[in-house]
Amino acid sequence: MLRIRVILLASLAVITAAPVTSGDRPSSFTESEISRLKSAKSLMAAGDYENAHALLLKMYREVLSSTSARTEQQKLLGQAKIRLGDYDGAIAALTNVIDFPRTDRTMALINRCYAYLQLNLVLDAQRDCSEARRTVERNNAIRSLNEAPQILRDYHQISLNMVDAELLLRSGQAERALEVLNEAASLVEESELRGRLQMQDYWEVILFQAEVMGAQGMSGKALKLVDRVLGLVPDRDRHEVLNARAAILRRIGNIDGAAAAWAEAYEVGPPLG
Repeated sequence: MLRIRVILLASLAVITAAPVTSGDRPSSFTESEISRLKSAKSLMAAGDYENAHALLLKMYREVLSSTSARTEQQKLLGQAKIRLGDYDGAIAALTNVIDFPRTDRTMALINRCYAYLQLNLVLDAQRDCSEARRTVERNNAIRSLNEAPQILRDYHQISLNMVDAELLLRSGQAERALEVLNEAASLVEESELRGRLQMQDYWEVILFQAEVMGAQGMSGKALKLVDRVLGLVPDRDRHEVLNARAAILRRIGNIDGAAAAWAEAYEVGPPLG
């Protein structure tokens, strides 16, 4: 089964622009809280999830200045736990965010959906995804001053499409899943042209798109997308793209090409153990 890729911290321009949740005032946070939340986000963006988790866990044990500060801390803690594979812990943290009043629950619902999927709790995932979809559709329809800015709307829609695609794949609707991923990729490209997002921060969308294409026999298009991703991906994640390339090549019988891609993935990948 294809592994879902959710944009947890795809773009620092989106996530670190302000540490407050929708509708909050900067005064909801102390200077120390703002500094530590920004540090945690930067660590996660750099792939240092262990230290980000440690920082957020320390904040968890403290009395914070406001519900808004606690919400942001729990939201980031949930994201860090997902990256570290602690899906039960992620669900607990994200549930805290969802249960807080007057908070932007959209990404918490999407990320909790992802965590549920990793535990094969598909019905719970479907429930969260449906609620997140209603919120995204409402925000896109209203477009009022009280709603999220367009850069966050794009971020929410792309992330929602990713989990939607995984749910569709699990129900055997591969063609529809690819349509959803194509929509996400088109939105990334449109947002980049308008200066809102950067394609290099959303390479996982394109890679997921390529993997689904490869599984449906569109190997030529899939390999072109993989080559495109190789020009975007950070060095720390290059092995993941090479593994995807190898899987596509093996599926079409190019064993030598697959072996070469796997060998390169092993060479550039993270150390084992």
